[in-house]
Amino acid sequence: QLKSVRQDLTVQGLRNDFVLEVYETHARILLEHGDLNEFNQCQSMIKSLTMGLSSGAQDQDSEIGCIDPNECHGEKIPC
Repeated sequence: QLKSVRQDLTVQGLRNDFVLEVYETHARILLEHGDLNEFNQCQSMIKSLTMGLSSGAQDQDSEIGCIDPNECHGEKIPC
């Protein structure tokens, strides 16, 4: 169901902290279930959102900081 939420947010053109949280949460769940294709889609959007948000909402709040899903285990991992 989070994929539907992601799609709705994209169609609406929203790019804010809430959208980032949705993508991070969904990415975490996808990793837990081994869905790397969907994870990669989330990761691309997380990177885009992180770069586009104001400096106060950037990397410090991002819980998925890595690109290699094999390195992610739900904890913060800097790029």
